[in-house]
Formats: sequence, C-alpha cells, structure tokens
Amino acid sequence: MFSNFPGLFIFLCVFLLGCTAQEAPPEEPALQDQHWEIQEGAIPAFLREGQKLKILDRLGIQTSFVEGGAEKPDAVFDPIYFSQSTREILTYKGVGVYALSPGFEKLHIGISAESLLTNDAEKLETFRTVFQAVGRAYQALGYRDYYAFVDFQKISDEKVPLFEMIPEGYQDSKTGQEVREVNIRRKLQRTLYGLFGYLPERFRKPQNPALQESFHIELLKELRQPRQRTISPGQDCFIRPAIKNQEVLDMLGFLKEKLQKAGALKVFRKKSPSQEKSHGEQLAKRPEDAEFSRAELKFDSGNCAFCRPEVIQNQKTCEKEGVVVLYNFAPYSQEKHFMVIPRAHIPNIQDVSKEMWEHFHKLALAATQGLSEKTPQGHVIWFVQNGVSAGQTVPHTHLHVLIRPNPLVFAYRLVQHLDGNRESLESIDRVNNQYRGLFQKYLSKMENIP
Repeated sequence: MFSNFPGLFIFLCVFLLGCTAQEAPPEEPALQDQHWEIQEGAIPAFLREGQKLKILDRLGIQTSFVEGGAEKPDAVFDPIYFSQSTREILTYKGVGVYALSPGFEKLHIGISAESLLTNDAEKLETFRTVFQAVGRAYQALGYRDYYAFVDFQKISDEKVPLFEMIPEGYQDSKTGQEVREVNIRRKLQRTLYGLFGYLPERFRKPQNPALQESFHIELLKELRQPRQRTISPGQDCFIRPAIKNQEVLDMLGFLKEKLQKAGALKVFRKKSPSQEKSHGEQLAKRPEDAEFSRAELKFDSGNCAFCRPEVIQNQKTCEKEGVVVLYNFAPYSQEKHFMVIPRAHIPNIQDVSKEMWEHFHKLALAATQGLSEKTPQGHVIWFVQNGVSAGQTVPHTHLHVLIRPNPLVFAYRLVQHLDGNRESLESIDRVNNQYRGLFQKYLSKMENIP
C-alpha cells in the first residue's frame, strides 16, 4: 500500500513549493517605474497641504494623494533604545565621564547632564569645563570634530541623562590624512541615533581599551592644565560636498519605510512607464559614490548666515545678553525646533567662554521649558554638530533645542531638504509669535531666582 509513497511525496513537495512561490510578494518595480499612492488621512495635516516632493518627479516617481487612512503616531514615534553599558572613566567635582559600549564610535563618551536642567552657576561651569576638556582630549588623539547630544528621556545605567559625545574627523598622525567632509549617509545614521536611539547592530562599535586608556590620560591632562585649542589652516572654513547617489536612495528608502509603517503608502507599477530615461533610471545604474547633484557652498567667517542681520531679524524668537534663539527654517519637528546661537562669530563651541556659556544655557533652558509647556507629552533633545565632519554646515556654533520629531515628519523633511524647501517667512513669524512670550516668561523666572 506504500508503493506509491515516493511519488506522492514528490508531488506534495512540488505542490507546496508552487503555493509558496505564488504567495511570495511581487518584486517591486524599478524606481523610475514606481507610482506612490499616499493616503492623506494617514499623514500629519501640514504634509497634506500641497507639499509635493519635487525630488520624486526628478526621479520619475509618480505620486497621487487619495482619501482615507488615519494617523498612527504610536506606530512611528517611539524611540528605539538598545542596551548600552557605562564604564566610569573619572568623576570631576561631581560630574561623571563614562565610556558607552556599544557605541557609535570607539570613543563614544557620556557626561552626566542632570545639571543642565538647573540654573546652578557652579555646576554649569563644572559641566562646561568637563565638556570642553573632552573635546580637547579628542583633538589630542587626532579627532578634530564631534557630534554631541542629550536626550533627557534616555536614562543611562548611572540613573541620569548623559550628554553623549561622538568623535569625528580623525586625522592619522602617521599619514597626515584627514577626514573632513560632510558624509550624508553617516550624518543620517548619527542623527537617527541621536533623535530616536536607532543604531542597527552592524553600526555598533565596542570600546577599545587601549584607546580608552589614552583618552583617560589626555582628559586628566586637560582638566589639570587646559591647553588652548589649536586651529589647523582652514579648519573653520570648509566646503560642503555634493550629494551622492546612494545618499539620495538612503533618504528615499527611509521615507518609504516610515510611510509604509504609518499605513500611508502603497507602491504600484506605473500604468504607462516613461519611455525616456529618467533621473531615477540613471541613478539606479550609476555607482553609489557618483554625484547626484552639485551644490557646493563655501562656508567661512565672511559668508556666515548667522552673522547676517536679515537672518537674525527674520528668525529671531528672543535674545538676551548677546545670545539669540532662532526658529530653524528647516525644522526636524514642525513648529518645535529652535537654535541657540551667540551674536558674536564663534565657529566652535570649544571657544565659548564661561560668561557666554551661562547666557547660552539660560536661553537653551528657557526654550526647553517653553517647549515642554507647549507640548507636555513631548521629549526635549539638545544637539550640537561641532565641526564639518560632525555635520556642521554653518561656521557659527549653535545648539539645537527641539521636541523629538515624529519620524515620518523627519523623513519627509529630509527629502524636502533635497528640494531646497524652507519655511516661509510668514510661517516663521507665526511660530515665533507662539513661543516668544513663553520663552521670555521662563527667562524672567530665572532672572528672579536669587
């Protein structure tokens, strides 16, 4: 009765394989043959108001907005923290310095930041001393720049938020080769980590014990006898490189992922694929390091946006003691992204003095408290991109203070940035009018504290 079993077994295997093949999702059409159908109800209201992404047209991607869907902020909003251990390097007058592992870089450092939410002048000066000493220790080890941020919601093993510092711009002392360029792909990944805690395992790096020990020695030297920051020729004068093909694809892929996760996007094949070779087809076939566009701009002290009176006038929310709060004209968070800058032209945060730091902090804290009052459920993040390889694109130091963005809005903003989209002056005025009184209120409270 089992004589036909082998044949029956083979038949079942072929049948099941056939069913599996039929159930596999169809291959997505090539970039230039895609049609993106976006459900209006599933995206934030301000994105529905005719903000078409011109970059999609350039790539040959058709788009249409259809009714239906509902916003799912919870599906895209939560930070994605992963387990990081902290190892104490030293404590200086109550401020701890820790090595984070795994991290974004081998010398990924965290400084205890609870003092930043107070107005204690002595504690703030201690924090500034340690923060700038870490920057000089990085420089002594060959790192010219750093990206630094604090996510006040993210509590470390030390039970306090940490101001995390990631070194960039390594210069090999043996070869003299220096890495000083804005790598958009790296900047995107670094920003995703800072804003959302998102760091895929392949990007996580363990601490290097030998390098950590060298850092410890240099940091002790800086705390005992601070050295003056050395500036190499052209260090505070740099050129932003062109955007590469793969960087554009990364941004589009990030936007598509967030739209699909929010239930807002369906991708179809165009009914009438273009017969002409679109930029999208060319992009798909060219090397990933080829240039997508050239928009090289030279940034130096003679061409500094934050030194132009019209920029300050158009974007200023409030000002105190030579420090200004500006609304960001390309915000990550809609109506919730500000920058704190000194009036004086100071390219590097390492050069901010004790007195300037106090005023700088007061404005940042007032903006934090105002944002928290306006958006009680939001979480405030501060970040600074110190140096060109850390992502700085204006040679005038500035601290970003913002509410953690909805990742879908952030992804949309990234792609809009490729189009050169900026907030209108009317929109900037409206936002500043909403927050000016709030920021001033908290500044006044600080002034009245004995």
